Amino acid sequence: MKKMLLTLILGTLIFKSFAQTTDYRTLQKELLEKSEKQNKLGWVIFSGGTLLTIIGISMDRDYSSDASKVQTKALVGWGGVAAMGAGIHLFNRSGTNARNSAKLGLQSQSLSTPIPTKNALRNIPTLSLKIPL
Repeated sequence: MKKMLLTLILGTLIFKSFAQTTDYRTLQKELLEKSEKQNKLGWVIFSGGTLLTIIGISMDRDYSSDASKVQTKALVGWGGVAAMGAGIHLFNRSGTNARNSAKLGLQSQSLSTPIPTKNALRNIPTLSLKIPL
């Protein structure tokens, strides 16, 4: 009984996995949305990192009093630099997603030529670019 139930479940999973399809239009929209979100998040993180770096640089420079102040200054400054690096990485990923979305927007179409030929109108393969605004 257990083997039959297990076979039924696995067989159902196999058939369901082959039924999954992805429409390129929805994938294109998802990539554009992801690109916009990554771009906004990149600006936020990059700006926060810049602010932390400026705060770390402008902190009190009295090194004789306490070692914890020096560590705090270093932590804030290098944390800002790391955040700026993370923001730049998000900008790069955002651009990659936007380019992938644009590649999906390029479609091959056939147009009829207005120039009459022997066989009346013929189809010429063309490329169209769709940029959703």
